[in-house]
Amino acid sequence: MKKVIVIALFLTATLLAACSSDDSSNGGSDNSEQSGGSGNDSTAAAVVNGEEISQDQFESNVKSVKQQYEQFGMDPSEQEEQINQTAIDQLIGTELVIQKANESDIEVSEDEVNKQFEQMKTQYTENDQWDQFLEENGMTEEEVKQELKTSAKVQKYVDNNVDVPEVTDEEAKKQYDTMAGQQEDIGDFEEMKDQIKQQLSSQKQSQAVNDHIKQLREEADITVNV
Repeated sequence: MKKVIVIALFLTATLLAACSSDDSSNGGSDNSEQSGGSGNDSTAAAVVNGEEISQDQFESNVKSVKQQYEQFGMDPSEQEEQINQTAIDQLIGTELVIQKANESDIEVSEDEVNKQFEQMKTQYTENDQWDQFLEENGMTEEEVKQELKTSAKVQKYVDNNVDVPEVTDEEAKKQYDTMAGQQEDIGDFEEMKDQIKQQLSSQKQSQAVNDHIKQLREEADITVNV
């Protein structure tokens, strides 16, 4: 299975940290091993504790990362090596968290899965969009539900194991002052405070997730072939 839903959970969360990481090739793990890619479709892009990440997954994620770079105003044509590294790091990080979530005693009910499934389907209401989604990703509805169950389990694992520091008023005011120095008519701080805190909280969550993934990588057996 391609794990497209679970992977999507971490793409944005890991993008900026992966872009700026000075040691993203192996996560600082003595157990990790990197070798040059052969371009052979039969060779896994990476192996994480015995679980393979396919070339198809890697190539699909490369496309997603390129789109993310464009959204952040970066030219993907000038960042090919970094994009490939970001793409494989995201997939490895996601696989590690999935493995930890599956090892835990976290439970996800059928009602939770069905609710998420119905919410997801509402995004594909025009024409044959839902059928196209299934066909493009090579999945059945039951496989989608299984993915959603894994995604929910991963989210619960993150909530239980990743501590995100609270954003203080002082941090929000500092960010506001920076923004006010760059923009005109930004509005009063009290009007902007909640929005700024939400943005800073998202950044802290992203960093906390990445720090947790780095710890998991240090303990993992990882082979990278791209």
